[in-house]
Amino acid sequence: MEKTIENKKDQFYEMLLKAPSAIGMLKGANHVFEMANPLYLHLTGKKDVIGKTVAEVLPEVVEQGFISMLDYVYKTGESYSGKEKLVKVDREGNGKLVDLYIDFVYQAYRNSEGIIEGVFFFINDLTEQVVQKKKIEKSEKQYRRIVETAQEGIWLLDENSRTTFVNKKMCEILEYTEAEMMGETNFFFMEGEAQKEALIALERRKRGVAENLEYKFISKNGKHVLTKISANPIFDDMGNFKGSLGMVSDITEKKHLEELLEKSNRLARIGSWEIDVLNGTVFWSDITKEIREAEPDFIPDLSTGIGFFTEGINKKIISQRVQECMDKGIPWDEELQFTTFKGNLKWIRTIGEAVFIKGKCSKIYGSFQDITERKNAVEKVLRSEAKLKIAQLIAHVGSWEVTILNDEHSWSDEFYRVLGINESVIPSRDAFLQSVHPDDREMVINVTEEKFSQSKDSSFHFRFIRENGELGYASSEWKYEFDSLGNPIYIYGILRDLTKEKKAEIERLKMISDLVQRNKDLEQFSYIISHNLRSPVANIIGITEELKDETHSAEIKLMLGEALSSDANRLENVIADLNTILQTKTEITERKERVILSELAHNIELSISDLIHKEEVTITTDFTEVDNFSTIKSYMQSIFYNLISNSIKYRQPTVNPKIEISSHINKNKLFLIFKDNGSGIDMERKGDQIFGLYKRFHSDTEGKGMGLYMVKTQVETLGGKISVNSEVNKGTVFTIEFEYGEQ
Repeated sequence: MEKTIENKKDQFYEMLLKAPSAIGMLKGANHVFEMANPLYLHLTGKKDVIGKTVAEVLPEVVEQGFISMLDYVYKTGESYSGKEKLVKVDREGNGKLVDLYIDFVYQAYRNSEGIIEGVFFFINDLTEQVVQKKKIEKSEKQYRRIVETAQEGIWLLDENSRTTFVNKKMCEILEYTEAEMMGETNFFFMEGEAQKEALIALERRKRGVAENLEYKFISKNGKHVLTKISANPIFDDMGNFKGSLGMVSDITEKKHLEELLEKSNRLARIGSWEIDVLNGTVFWSDITKEIREAEPDFIPDLSTGIGFFTEGINKKIISQRVQECMDKGIPWDEELQFTTFKGNLKWIRTIGEAVFIKGKCSKIYGSFQDITERKNAVEKVLRSEAKLKIAQLIAHVGSWEVTILNDEHSWSDEFYRVLGINESVIPSRDAFLQSVHPDDREMVINVTEEKFSQSKDSSFHFRFIRENGELGYASSEWKYEFDSLGNPIYIYGILRDLTKEKKAEIERLKMISDLVQRNKDLEQFSYIISHNLRSPVANIIGITEELKDETHSAEIKLMLGEALSSDANRLENVIADLNTILQTKTEITERKERVILSELAHNIELSISDLIHKEEVTITTDFTEVDNFSTIKSYMQSIFYNLISNSIKYRQPTVNPKIEISSHINKNKLFLIFKDNGSGIDMERKGDQIFGLYKRFHSDTEGKGMGLYMVKTQVETLGGKISVNSEVNKGTVFTIEFEYGEQ
């Protein structure tokens, strides 16, 4: 009898092992694994779990509350279930937790005395569905579960179907005492159709027929109890029928679970199948037949099962996986395409695993899930994402998203490209701020913190620096998404690349500035032509007319000739100056070269060493920040020479001249500073004339008023700017600015 009971349990365990869901049994208050089917081991990535506690096998779930749930079920006997529950599992054993979403049920099971012995669990892996649902409705729902233990009773009937013996478990099943059941027929505990079926079964028993049956009984408390009975006839030595022996299992809960499982599998479109390798037979569940669009009475074979997978890679993969499973016991889990019996193309997820007896494959079983809708949804989303990437690339607009609950950030490919961030960088607020220009970073932090704290939509413009050092311009704009209670749950934003437009605007402003400057230069030239040229020309014309007068004495004519020669020389000098200026502005025939600024300054000091010694000039230089610059050497030499000689020329009479020359780098710009302690210039009166042509501010010192004009012209020709700050009797500071960047 015990062997029979054990066989029944083995049959039940085998059914659980074949179930297309993760199932197992835990024993004792410490929740020791007593049984776990292959799908559970596959789900958790574990192998040897029997005899170990849940905390030992999955220590990471302790803090997640699952042990507390098991404790509750074990102590109270109440079932506990969860839907789409997040559990983090170390599947690879490397400390890296993997997110799994599961539907589960914890159900206590009891021993013969009604004492809770452990917890039975039923798990469906919903990870793919939940994850897909969170990513633009890509999920699908699957897996339902609840399972109960089956219990067995012993029931002995005489030839008239009257009870002669029942064990305690049988009494528990029908909720009667042994005394109450003794002498009663089995019909007493039935009603209607069940009684009729029992009478017919009695006749079969008298003929010596043993069979397995399902009967519905009514318990003492009026409860309908569905049982599975292994019925065997009893004959005496003379061959006379003496009664029946029944091994009774309460399958009420089991049947209920099977119905729930069938319903959940049908909803999730999960069927099961089995290949009996030894007998060469194939079994498909009803749902598997529905997925394949086969007739309900269709009897499959191995060639039919594989043959309908589409030609090419799909058929090759399934054939290879089946063969590997049969030969080496390697399980598989594949998503493949096949053709139904009605000629429709579908996508399925097929899982298979083998059973070996004495080293030889005896069975292969698994699940068969219709994932066509999910695949089509994924394909549609992938196409949409591809179109979005192209659109973002064309428009130079990236997108970003923040899940507020866990502060999870995501960036589009174009977001990475616009900011020049390596795609290996994990999206985060800090990673974004690293790309923001240092001068704009505080503004960005203040704006985002203010608006985020208020959950307000907003935007801002900023500069950024790519990893290659390139400066860029962008704007960011975002909007909030709220749940039904008004709580913010997501932030969706865009990043617009404005670099091209901003640089075009800067170039436009520069062109306008250049045009304004050129217009001023033209006005200056107009003045030169109208003033500097007109005066000597008018004198020459007047003197020429006087020379025509024959009445003038020789002495007068000599004087007029000398005046004529003087004005002609003056005219020639003006024309030469104009020619020099025009050549400086329009002709740059020299190539740029690497100029060592310290050497340039030293060579100029050597060329005017007599003057420096005579005037007791002190020149100090500091080119430690920048000592080389790619430019036109002759222009740079002229600039240095003119500024140094001017500082000496316009010294204070009673103060020894001091000249300081230095270089600095700031924001990719080179600054050359020339500072002296000379006589200075009144900036209020003459500040706007300093760089004018023929402008002189010290009548006691020789000069033509061309030096600073030429310096400014040459600086601007080299693409730079020059400014001045001066104070009378204190000195002057000239600042020259050039774009530096990568030299």
